[in-house]
Amino acid sequence: MDFELTQDQKMISESAAAFARRESPVTRLRALRADPLGYTKATWKKMGELGWLGILLPAAVGGFGGSFVDAGLILEALGSTLVPEPFLASVVLAGSAIRIAGSDAQRERYLGPLVTGDTTLAFAYAESTGRYDPAHVTLRARKDGGGYRLSGKKSFVLNGHAADVLEKVRRRGTPGSAAA
Repeated sequence: MDFELTQDQKMISESAAAFARRESPVTRLRALRADPLGYTKATWKKMGELGWLGILLPAAVGGFGGSFVDAGLILEALGSTLVPEPFLASVVLAGSAIRIAGSDAQRERYLGPLVTGDTTLAFAYAESTGRYDPAHVTLRARKDGGGYRLSGKKSFVLNGHAADVLEKVRRRGTPGSAAA
C-alpha cells in the first residue's frame, strides 16, 4: 500500500500551511477570543477562493471532489496555528451531511455558497445522553404535513452560535432519521 501523497495533495498541504502561517498566526486566535463570532468572514472568504471549502464537494456545486485525506491535510495545516474558521463544522460535518443525505434542493441552496465562502453551516448531531451511539439517539422525527417535525435536544453544535445555516437533513429512503 502506497502512503505517499500525490502531487495535488502535496500542493494542498503546502499551500494550506503557508496560508495558516501568513494569514492566521496563533496571535490572531488570541485577539479573536473576545469576538462573539470567533473568526472573520474575510478569512473564510479567502479559504473559499482557494477552493478549500469545496474540497469534499462535487464539481456540480463548484467543489473539488476530493477525499477525506485531502480535507485532513487542510485540517492539519489549519490546526498548526489554531485557525479559528469553522472548516470542520461547516465543510467536513455539515457540508458532508448535506452532500450525502440532503435533498437536491438543499444541496443546490447551501453547498454552492459554502464553497465560495459566502456562508457557514452547523451540524447538530451530538446528544448529551447519546454517547455517539446511534442506538441511543433520543431525537425523534414525526410526519408533519409534507415534511417532518423534530423533537428532542442536540448538544455541542460546532459553529452553532455563528452559522448562517442550521438546516434539517432527512436521509433519503429512511423516514424518521434526521440530522439538524
